Amino acid sequence: MTPLLTWKKIIGVGLFLLLFFLSLVLPAKAATTVSGIQKQEDPSRTRVTVMLSQPTDFSVDSSGQRIDLLLAGASSDSTLQALPEDGTVVRMTLIRRHNDLLVSMLMRRPPLRVSAEALNNPARIVLDIEWIGDDAARPGIAFRMTDVPSRRGGTVALHLQQQSPWEDNWLAFFRDYRSDWDIRIPQRLTPPPPLDAATDSALLPLQQLADEGMFLSLLQSGMAFQGVNAEERRQRDLMMGDAYLRTGSYAAGLARLGALRDLGGDEQIRVDYLTAWGEAARDNAIGALLHLQIHLTDVSEDHPLAGPIRLLHAEAALAASQHQLALDLLREEGLSWPDQLEEVRRIRLADALAGLSERSRALSTYRELADEPLLCEFYYASCQRAAHAAFQTRDFEFSRRLYQPLALAFSREQGADMIHFAAAAAVFEAGDPDWGWIGLERTTQDYPRSEGGDRAALRLLDIRMMNAQETTIAAMAGEYEAIGKRSQIRTLREEAFFKEILVWFLAADHQTSVNRLMRFRRDFAGSPLRREANILLSQQLPIVVEQLLDQGNDLQAVVLVEQNRELLLASGYDRAFLNNLVRAFNRLGLYERSSRVLLYLFNQSAGTPDQKDVFLPLAQSFMQRDQYLAAGDYAHQYLSQYPDGADAGALFVLLIDSLERQGLDAEISQRIQHRDRPDTPEANLRVAAIHWQQDDFAAVVNNLERAAAVQSLLPREQARLAESYYRLGNVPSSLRLYQGLVDDPDFSSQARYRSAQMLLQRGQRPAALAQLQALIGDDANSAWGKLARDLLIQLER
Repeated sequence: MTPLLTWKKIIGVGLFLLLFFLSLVLPAKAATTVSGIQKQEDPSRTRVTVMLSQPTDFSVDSSGQRIDLLLAGASSDSTLQALPEDGTVVRMTLIRRHNDLLVSMLMRRPPLRVSAEALNNPARIVLDIEWIGDDAARPGIAFRMTDVPSRRGGTVALHLQQQSPWEDNWLAFFRDYRSDWDIRIPQRLTPPPPLDAATDSALLPLQQLADEGMFLSLLQSGMAFQGVNAEERRQRDLMMGDAYLRTGSYAAGLARLGALRDLGGDEQIRVDYLTAWGEAARDNAIGALLHLQIHLTDVSEDHPLAGPIRLLHAEAALAASQHQLALDLLREEGLSWPDQLEEVRRIRLADALAGLSERSRALSTYRELADEPLLCEFYYASCQRAAHAAFQTRDFEFSRRLYQPLALAFSREQGADMIHFAAAAAVFEAGDPDWGWIGLERTTQDYPRSEGGDRAALRLLDIRMMNAQETTIAAMAGEYEAIGKRSQIRTLREEAFFKEILVWFLAADHQTSVNRLMRFRRDFAGSPLRREANILLSQQLPIVVEQLLDQGNDLQAVVLVEQNRELLLASGYDRAFLNNLVRAFNRLGLYERSSRVLLYLFNQSAGTPDQKDVFLPLAQSFMQRDQYLAAGDYAHQYLSQYPDGADAGALFVLLIDSLERQGLDAEISQRIQHRDRPDTPEANLRVAAIHWQQDDFAAVVNNLERAAAVQSLLPREQARLAESYYRLGNVPSSLRLYQGLVDDPDFSSQARYRSAQMLLQRGQRPAALAQLQALIGDDANSAWGKLARDLLIQLER
């Protein structure tokens, strides 16, 4: 083997090994997978954590309310769920960009600062979004969102945003409220105008069959028709295509029409018109609109089919829910309509107005056409639209008038259950409760487990609820629950669920009502009844929290408050509720959670009267956590803003306590000597205690006397005042107070000894001896007892 071949082999083996090892190494750099996204909230910051399968490069871009996190070489896990819309996030979107993943968040307001950090074990990226200002403020984008109320300042305004017409009369909700319905009745198209063959045509027999409406016979005869030329064959195929469409064989008719090509002139217009009519008839309204717009926009106004084509265009637009297009076509200026189509045009005009929610204008036209048989004997969908619009505008008599012929025409057809329910409901509301009740009951029997049957059952239950005795109300909650569980219609489940909740509320079972409301808000976040649910929940929260606290269920109470703190802000809360809440946190030892909830309420109620009540419990919660500086800051802030506030005295005491814990004696001296400090009993008692420690008995007397002028002093405070009087030489006042403490178990010894001393000074030796002997007999070994024994010995000498 030559050296050259040897080197070639060595190089070849080396390349092979290199490629082999590369194949092992390169797959190890697999794409990073985002496995989860979590969010944590506190009043000043939102933390978003993006969990990764392995570390990766990233970049963060923030502009206004949008925050974009770009992850290099990343993809999302198949089970990954973006953060839902809430009070902080408007929308989160996950977007693939080549090999990268963009996590884009639209926030409800612009953040003050956005920072990000990559962490390991496990791999994750943490975004800290820092806020500024009032959390309750909504950004500009929120005004364009359909489910966000307009921004108004203050708690009172928030409460106004939550007002409901049933707030003061929830029983009327059963009478007035019913979720809207949509009865699906296929829209009938206006039939095409008849074909006209020449009188000398060989196709005259087919024309006669068409004129007599014998289209099946026309099809049979047309198939056997022989001996015709090419022109007559095309005419025969056109007539057969028309017959197929009129008999419901849309595919066969369209196929027959599709074979007719390049006809030109009126025949081509007829073919295109029938083709569009067939597409619309087989529920392909979009296809019909496209065909009309492509082939039939240039038909002259004097053409015999101009009116039918324009009407078909409007009917196809209605079928495609393009109501404005239909209205424009039917109202186009400068166009004249054939007399035979004028009534249909007006029906379709009212349909378009109803579709645009212009019910009053639509009903005006419907009423003009109500006596014509065409409306309720052929155009069933239009009749239903008219009846529904009348029901929505509370014209129940007109609704009843239209629904009743529909109910006679429909028994087992599509939408029959809903038509019979609507007819019975209209009869009841029109002032005929007996026949209305019978109609509703028949609907439940004839159409069980259908939307109409369930709506009828719900309406019957509403009627019973309005007439029920207070003692039997609670029994109906289970019936509402059963309807909500079996119904296949979401809006009906919402209505039944909320009415069940309302039954528990009216039955004064507030805990059950609140529990069900919490589930309702989770399951039906976008419900039109969310406003009523929030109001009902906010009305019952203080009641249920107080009940839970009385039952000893402190943890359930505080969890309930934490879950619904936004509603508490919107509806307001009183001091008693706040005190009960703080008491529950303290009994559980959850001081940190207490501070978090109170801090949230404090920050969210900024600029409102409610914030004033949060200062004291918030400062107390920081004291309990040994955060004396923070407690003192809130106390100082309150005293600066509300020097005469109801909590000024308590917060002054708390401020002094926090300064004492920090060893700031000089500042304490300044605070207690300040002329504008609170002059309340608790403040004076705390200042007196400080002066007592300093043996400043005149200051003790001054402060305790001011406190005693407002409230009774405790025995300890009476003893301090009595001793201060004694040290200042005010014997009568001291003796009077000490004699009142002779029988007190804590201060009896001191009171007897000092009383004996003062009695001796006043020359009342027997009384003094009696006090000393009583003290020695009861408490000889205490300091006061020993002093009494020494004094007695001196007196005997």
